[in-house]
Amino acid sequence: MRAARLLLSLAMTLAMTLAPVVAAGQAAPVITLSKPVVELDEPMSNVLTAIELKDGRLLLLDDKDKALRLIDLAKGTVSDAARQGAGPLEFQPQGAFIGYLGDTTLYFDFVQRRYLVFDAKGKPVRTTGGSADQSPTAILNMLIPRASDTKGAIYGTGIGMRLGAQGVPDPNRMFADSVAIERYDLKSGRRDTLTRVQNPASTVAPKMQMGEGRLKMQFTPPNYAPIDLWGVLPDGRVVALRSGAYQLHVRALDGRWTKGPVLSYTPVAVTAGEKQAIRDSMRVQLERQKKTSQEQMRDAVARSGSNQPVPSLEFELVEPESWPAQKPAYTNLLVAPDGFVWVSQSRPTASKLERFDVLDGTGTRRAQVTMPAGERVIALGRGAVYTVRVDEDELQYIRKYTVTIGAPR
Repeated sequence: MRAARLLLSLAMTLAMTLAPVVAAGQAAPVITLSKPVVELDEPMSNVLTAIELKDGRLLLLDDKDKALRLIDLAKGTVSDAARQGAGPLEFQPQGAFIGYLGDTTLYFDFVQRRYLVFDAKGKPVRTTGGSADQSPTAILNMLIPRASDTKGAIYGTGIGMRLGAQGVPDPNRMFADSVAIERYDLKSGRRDTLTRVQNPASTVAPKMQMGEGRLKMQFTPPNYAPIDLWGVLPDGRVVALRSGAYQLHVRALDGRWTKGPVLSYTPVAVTAGEKQAIRDSMRVQLERQKKTSQEQMRDAVARSGSNQPVPSLEFELVEPESWPAQKPAYTNLLVAPDGFVWVSQSRPTASKLERFDVLDGTGTRRAQVTMPAGERVIALGRGAVYTVRVDEDELQYIRKYTVTIGAPR
């Protein structure tokens, strides 16, 4: 059973970290961000995610340093927001932030399957939502949160993993093709299903082989086929991008779906160079994940008190069955606190400029925003965009830009 849980833990980690981030027409103002309002002097190692607090400070997760930071860009200060560990106000460095009821922030701790609650000042005050049930069924039933609305409902999906014999992931088809978007009430624990979307983890098609003290996993790199992306507006409307025409699908509060206008975009051909770029990117991710997963399995064995040897890991890439002629219009979807939907456009790998279509709640393009070359967006705030700039030593620096779009609809 311990072996099954180790494999399940690894497969869950892969579901979180290896799903591809799949991270131009109608007249709309073009905004080019060039000079940040501020850049933090103190570098970070590898910023995974961040969120803006109501007072403008940031909570930030650096997974390489295994640190959860509180950043005050105005003062240029950095402090630890919480300690790593398993205590009531401690965290494990694999998780995500969501805003909650205006002035509260939740950090979903994926490893410990619970929420660490931060108050308006960025101070941890309690944990909630945990479970003592560590069975594979309970773990696979876990909801991974993505967003919340102004009434406090939380929205997320399950892992979407298939169980094979003996309660471990199916080695030949680990992830289901689709997952349900669910709405969750933190107080009552009630969950209800709103719709289904494609499971992004299914596109990497991992297969497992276990034997003689080793675990071999085969992955297919994403082939640039379009995948479903989704988010939630502050009022609880679900928005999604799906394969087909480039247009926003909007689920109203009564459950009815509407489609926004079809948006134009500049197609990007899937050339031999683009194929090699996604292979190379996947190899980098796999090497990083191999090291992380090996450490996590060793930690799990140590905590259990078992003398069971930890299997060695082997990751292998296999070629997709086919490649599309061009990339999808979009690579990522983010919803800002003001209700605008930021859609990252596909671009040639050689281009370092990230460009966003900014859509309102009807799917109408309201602006296009171009980021400085080589910078990565880590959070959207209230009239603010936060990015990471990487220097020649691979150190990461947090930047803040201000941007005004108007009033969303």
